[in-house]
Amino acid sequence: MIRHPLILGSALGTILTLTAQSAAAEPLRLGAAELNTRQLLVFQSGQTLFNETYRLPQQLDAGRIEIGSISPQLTPGSALLEGAGDIGSLALIYPQGDLQQRLQPLIGQVIELRRDAPGSGEHYRREARLLGIEGGMLLLQQDDKTEYLPLGGEWRPLLPGSAVVRARPYLQLLRSGPHRPELQLSYMAGGLNWQADYALTLAPAKSTLTLQAQATLSNHSGIDLPASRVGLLAGTVNQPQNARPYLAKAMMDAVAESLPTEQAFEDYHLYKLPNRVDLPSGASVSVPLLPVTTLKYASRYRFSQPVYGNSQPEPVAARPLRMISFTLPLQQAQKTALPAGNARVYIEDKENGRGYIGGQNIAAHAAGETVELTLGEAFDLRVEQVQTHYERLGNTTRVAYRLNVSNAGTEAREVELAASFNQNWTLTQASHAPQITGNLAVWKLQVPAEGSGTLEYGVELIRR
Repeated sequence: MIRHPLILGSALGTILTLTAQSAAAEPLRLGAAELNTRQLLVFQSGQTLFNETYRLPQQLDAGRIEIGSISPQLTPGSALLEGAGDIGSLALIYPQGDLQQRLQPLIGQVIELRRDAPGSGEHYRREARLLGIEGGMLLLQQDDKTEYLPLGGEWRPLLPGSAVVRARPYLQLLRSGPHRPELQLSYMAGGLNWQADYALTLAPAKSTLTLQAQATLSNHSGIDLPASRVGLLAGTVNQPQNARPYLAKAMMDAVAESLPTEQAFEDYHLYKLPNRVDLPSGASVSVPLLPVTTLKYASRYRFSQPVYGNSQPEPVAARPLRMISFTLPLQQAQKTALPAGNARVYIEDKENGRGYIGGQNIAAHAAGETVELTLGEAFDLRVEQVQTHYERLGNTTRVAYRLNVSNAGTEAREVELAASFNQNWTLTQASHAPQITGNLAVWKLQVPAEGSGTLEYGVELIRR
């Protein structure tokens, strides 16, 4: 059998040596039937802290306990145990002792892997080159991508003869002494992640948007996780994860409300889901994350021009970007923070219904911060950039531009024209007054409906 010793801290009890007789006795096997509770603290990075409790018999003579309902992607070295007495050793074991030997001759070859679709009886297959086997993990290469997959994960190798290799690991602990009614097990594991998804519906006539937020949990751990209490941790946590009991304790006592409760947790935000969640292997489950909120928003159009001091003999045409921005409430009653996630923007149309107009990934934003989204290019606006002067004298370059902005739409638009400079610069002339911040000059140009507007400016650049 393949064993991976786990590092145990002093909280696990006195380390002692068990006799060969106690280790060889019939073990106590703990599985789904003995599992009392399972609490999951899910990180956006794809790691999860599992906190599980198992019923122990009142009379426990066995010196060996095997726990078979753990995640196949348990991280060696992360397990914490309480309640089983004094621990002598803890090992992560794969039951098929000859598995690595059976796969060894296939290293360097293309193998087939199969994944079962939960609840449908169907199977998905893929091929990858087996580069090696280490620590219960398969090192695979598919096209230009190299990845590690756990032997007991949802993708299982097919050996010659189409036999599916099933290797479900379990924890084996050697113990002695008095025990409690429950064994508490905490560990880190991969295969679970969550992301925030935001739907923003614009009401242009009122300059308001309706913000709806949901969390989508994806289970690729290789096991079903029924009736689990779930906490979602928003924020970037460094790896490797150091699992500690207080992380699990923060998830206790879920409240009976329809939305998650949000609270500050160390330097992160923790969302505790009010109800237990069923997470079948391979499934993605969405739950509400925040109350529906209505906010004021601003819309603008921006064209960005980097100025490097190069010659531009031909005109360049492009379209400004459509952007919206809104500020998150900071007042205590409405205080709102947004975890990193995907934002999709819609608009309500009385004739055509809801329409999708763009979106992007957004970083995490704290309450009181302004969120800015780029929706795409403005179809009716066009900018033609013409270099009207170019002169280089040693380290000094003088350039001038004319930017013609045309508007084919039926409404007037204000267009921001932003020039950024990567050298020391001095504005020598401009047809409109700019706003200057550091190496950025921004002009706001009013462009009438079915009309056009023009900006002209010159600049002197000195190489650093």
